[in-house]
Amino acid sequence: MVKGLGVLFGMHFKVHDINSARFLWKTIPSSIKESKPEITAVWKIGQQLWLRNYGGVHEAIRGYEWSQELQGFISAFSELYTKEVFQLLVSAYSTISIEDAALFLGMSKDDATSYVLQQCWTVDSSSGMLTVQKQPVVTEQKLDPRKLHQLTKFHSPFNLSPNHLHRTPPHSNLLQPSKIPT
Repeated sequence: MVKGLGVLFGMHFKVHDINSARFLWKTIPSSIKESKPEITAVWKIGQQLWLRNYGGVHEAIRGYEWSQELQGFISAFSELYTKEVFQLLVSAYSTISIEDAALFLGMSKDDATSYVLQQCWTVDSSSGMLTVQKQPVVTEQKLDPRKLHQLTKFHSPFNLSPNHLHRTPPHSNLLQPSKIPT
């Protein structure tokens, strides 16, 4: 039961559906909450997510000795969460203090500095500031050109030949905006 509830909470966390996780928590009987401290520990993560307390999320994760059943799942969530917070920092900041980056990423100052340096950020040791390196935006082409070509060959119930596209429909003057006298 603990694993099932823990995974269910984690799935809500992963898709950023904290409201559903909150309602799930409310439906769990008090007897289970009291007898299964790991469920309460998982919900502490949810509470910090609800409050948008980035450092608190990491503290809640590290603040419990997770069972082997949930350890892998919690570790995977922690890694994903760190990456998402990092992307948030990239999009929101051009410079940020080492202390603030460490708090957001749930790391020590040294670990946070190492982490962001691996992402090509720069550090000014004298001011304790990190300069964010914006990553180039990679857009995926969602439709392969060959597939697009195949789709254009698809016979449509509408006649879209070039001759029909440029014809003036009957009563086209009804579709034109009226001119306002000057």
